Amino acid sequence: MVDNSSTVANHRYYMSFNGAGAGVRADVFRQAGYYPEEFFLYNNELDTAFRIWDAGYTIQSFPDIVGYHKYSPVNRGSWRAPFYYTRNAFWVVWKNYPAQQALKHTAELIFRCFYHSFEQRTWIYLRAMASAFALIGKLRGKRKPVDPDIARRLRAPININFTFYR
Repeated sequence: MVDNSSTVANHRYYMSFNGAGAGVRADVFRQAGYYPEEFFLYNNELDTAFRIWDAGYTIQSFPDIVGYHKYSPVNRGSWRAPFYYTRNAFWVVWKNYPAQQALKHTAELIFRCFYHSFEQRTWIYLRAMASAFALIGKLRGKRKPVDPDIARRLRAPININFTFYR
């Protein structure tokens, strides 16, 4: 990650990053903030990306650098991924989006939780939504809406979590 004043024409810019193979300068983390402790699992990179962009940095991909992440089939088909991705999608929206955009995305997430629960015959999305609302106190003092232009440009993939049982 580099500041916006740098010119790095040969590298692609990304909205967020995958923490399984990312390098982040310590000073960027110090300024933008570290991973959100309240998330536990999933979407923590996305939450951090909002703050990185809002602090004036960009996120870049360097395809010539290779990172290895050991694959583990354990718990890959469990309830954990759809639950935490869904719950944390609500929290990403509530922490980072300006009020009008947060209301719009919250309504969309609520609709999708009901729709995909019925479509996929699972209760996991409704349980995750209920958890997001029940534990909203964990976000107390952590809401810092980013600039509306950053929220528009970031186009966070908050709906990807509804594909787990297809």
